[in-house]
Amino acid sequence: MTQRQPHDLTTSFRAVERARATLATARRNGSHRDAATPEQRELLDALEDCADALAFHGQPISYRMHNELAMYRALFCTRRPPAL
Repeated sequence: MTQRQPHDLTTSFRAVERARATLATARRNGSHRDAATPEQRELLDALEDCADALAFHGQPISYRMHNELAMYRALFCTRRPPAL
């Protein structure tokens, strides 16, 4: 995923929604059931960018986003500190 300026909240939220939709489609199609997928990695990247944008603006991260970040970071063994 291309790195953007961390202040673009609208673009960040849209990217998260697109990534969630792409992942939902992949799950419905039954692809990669037993392994981490590119769609999951794309969602993690979008969530990371969105968390950065929220932190830049001093906004809180929702519980859902916090939990998704924790889950996908664990899946991909990412040790990036949470943006609070």
